[in-house]
Amino acid sequence: MATWQDLGREIEAWTSAGRAPTLWWRDDDLEFESPALDRLLDLSGQAGVPVALAAVPRDLAEGLGARLAPVPGHAVLQHGFAHANHAPDDARKEEYGDHRPLPEMADEIAGGWRRIARLAGALPVFVPPWNRVSETVVGVLARCGLRGLSALGPRPGRVTGGGLVQVNVHVDIMDWGAYRFAGDEPVLDQVLAHLGARRRGEVDATEPTGVMTHHRVHDDGCWSFLSRLFAATGGGCRWLTAPEAFAA
Repeated sequence: MATWQDLGREIEAWTSAGRAPTLWWRDDDLEFESPALDRLLDLSGQAGVPVALAAVPRDLAEGLGARLAPVPGHAVLQHGFAHANHAPDDARKEEYGDHRPLPEMADEIAGGWRRIARLAGALPVFVPPWNRVSETVVGVLARCGLRGLSALGPRPGRVTGGGLVQVNVHVDIMDWGAYRFAGDEPVLDQVLAHLGARRRGEVDATEPTGVMTHHRVHDDGCWSFLSRLFAATGGGCRWLTAPEAFAA
């Protein structure tokens, strides 16, 4: 199991090679204001780490735009439309698989983007719920107004078959079976796995290491880990804004 000392050594390995590892932060399932959202935004501001908020368009609260407008460095991405599962009971959950007519899904996504686009910090990036999306749907996202895609795992290429810039996340701090923080060592394993693979050229070295969070379900362990991670990476690493991560 990885330790915080291992993270320090990995950062030193990048520095010794004359490089600085890049990271970015994506937080999913934004719909409304809450004490957890306030805590997330406070942490972002105090640590100087910009957060990209993946928001569910259908259920966006009216006052959310005003709450986010003064927050420096944030971005708002499109998180599906309703975060609703349309896959069969015996399949993995998916909102935008090949389970519905493509025109119906495209209209839904385009309408969702129009809602997101009204918010300060809106960035035309599609984040599929459960990090799953059909390649057929990816092929129509540009026609819906989107320019980027973010899922889970090392990207197969910087640009998708549909012409979108893809920047994924690689670290999930939650243990979804227990519905709590996964623990320092397992999460650090994920961080180090992607950073090390990038440094060794085993995956796309230009893709920033993405940390995925879900503020609405965080326990104290999640918040404590994030604070420590931001402190540990504040020197030799660079946390990118979402526009920087998705820059052409």
